Amino acid sequence: MVDFDDRTLERAGVLSDGWGRHIIGGGARTAGPPRFDSAQHGEVIVSEIEEGRVVIVTGAGSGVGEATVRTLHRTGHRVALAGRTTERLQRVADDLGSSCLVVPTDLAQPESCERLIARTIEHFGRLDALVNNAGHLEVVPIGELDHHMLERSFRTNAIGPILLVKHAWRHFVESGAGCIVNISSMASLDPLPHVTAYAAGKSALDSLTRSILAERPATSIRAFTISLGAVETDMLRSLVDHDTLPSHECLTPDQVASHICELIDGVHDHREGEVMTYRKQDLD
Repeated sequence: MVDFDDRTLERAGVLSDGWGRHIIGGGARTAGPPRFDSAQHGEVIVSEIEEGRVVIVTGAGSGVGEATVRTLHRTGHRVALAGRTTERLQRVADDLGSSCLVVPTDLAQPESCERLIARTIEHFGRLDALVNNAGHLEVVPIGELDHHMLERSFRTNAIGPILLVKHAWRHFVESGAGCIVNISSMASLDPLPHVTAYAAGKSALDSLTRSILAERPATSIRAFTISLGAVETDMLRSLVDHDTLPSHECLTPDQVASHICELIDGVHDHREGEVMTYRKQDLD
């Protein structure tokens, strides 16, 4: 556990009330709170959207990934659950039934990334959206980092997601539509100490979104980045204890999942290409 003071947490967007200022597409843009166009915060009106999309969610066995799978299922979508721990994925899928596909996946292995895309399309006959949610965190001071730690982090946080986009790309282009949601972190914008590898990998996801928009052949291929603040997950608690950061100051996985699903369903297309900061204080 790393001991952070309030000023350090404020810099990371955990306690601050201000908006982050980010460089986007060569210019500066100030990202405000997510705008919800449905009747209530976090609520998607399913009757107004296309139902039954096929969505891949990485890191689907717990936390934000699991919550996203459950929300997608509840709103009528079919989901491929990807992650390294088959038992966790299967537990979620067993709860939800036949609309789910479990594909054990290690993003650090290129062939595993290719298999995930191929298996999903083979099973469902299509692919409509990809949620790059999985992450790998190394809590290590800069002076103690080695190339093995950096490789593990970059393979999971950056290279794997980029390969998933690569393998999904032809399908998106041929079908004329697709949606990619990259789950980044406030660490990519203003990192806490000792998370250099993680922050750098997540920064690559921010760039990936802009690259997708620069290269897409049609505006119906959409891409978004959500830069998350503190979310009540096991990963957060490996960094900060409850005394330092109480749960009521954190987002819940369900809150994040609702926003991810709204992005997929087209509610926030006006914010495409932004690095959207999304923190507890943005909802208060």
